[in-house]
Amino acid sequence: MDPGRQCMSIFGEVQQRMPRLQKSKNFVFFAPHTSEHPAVLPLISELSGRMGKASISSESVVIEDMRESVVSVSSKLSRIRWAGREREALEKLFKLKDALVRLEAVTRMLTTCPQAVLLEVHALDRDYDDMDPFGCAGHFYRFPNTRVLYLRNHTEEYEVPIVLGTEALAGGQGKATRALKDMLGLDIARVRKEAPGKLEMLGQNAGRILLMEIPAPVAALPEDFNAITRFETAYGYGLSLRHTLAQNEIDSVFSALVRP
Repeated sequence: MDPGRQCMSIFGEVQQRMPRLQKSKNFVFFAPHTSEHPAVLPLISELSGRMGKASISSESVVIEDMRESVVSVSSKLSRIRWAGREREALEKLFKLKDALVRLEAVTRMLTTCPQAVLLEVHALDRDYDDMDPFGCAGHFYRFPNTRVLYLRNHTEEYEVPIVLGTEALAGGQGKATRALKDMLGLDIARVRKEAPGKLEMLGQNAGRILLMEIPAPVAALPEDFNAITRFETAYGYGLSLRHTLAQNEIDSVFSALVRP
């Protein structure tokens, strides 16, 4: 979920289109954001259960401590004096770290499960309906007859934050920016050395990867939260609630993923 997206269209304008995934009898579900687990894990559980009944193997991979890690770093960051001009750089560094953690996990799964289709599942920042403002309609397709989205360009989801985050690493001179770089363990030389090859792997396996986004309600933020960036708010202090997808929507997603 990303509350930083600008609203320029409506949710119902997302084009409906069947995903072009290679046929497979093996699926791996990846749920990287702990804050979104209450929304996405029930969907993963249902899809996985139905796959099992259809003699299709599946497994799930989650990152259990991401929310705790974001809150911990956020708490330390809030105790450092920072200049207003640093906010944008801090946001980019958080997104860079997130992209690197997920990229490492995804490329490892592509390597260790060479025949599997990888489904990376996220929750949107609200429980969208067709008439709700939605700023990224042009970046997604929608599973036919559902509110479930998937990215048109999976590699770009990683490449953009890595490029922008690397620029922030190279240019960040503020006290908070330097501190956050150290807290997150970001090394610009390592990023420049390792990221291109992993991004290339994503492109080479485009037919095996789908990044899905599902609408879901979001819990009220705690009154005492203290975040500098939108990333901290969404992935540390924010929390998705159970999704409200109808059974026919889940049926349509399953049918699109597991084609006869």
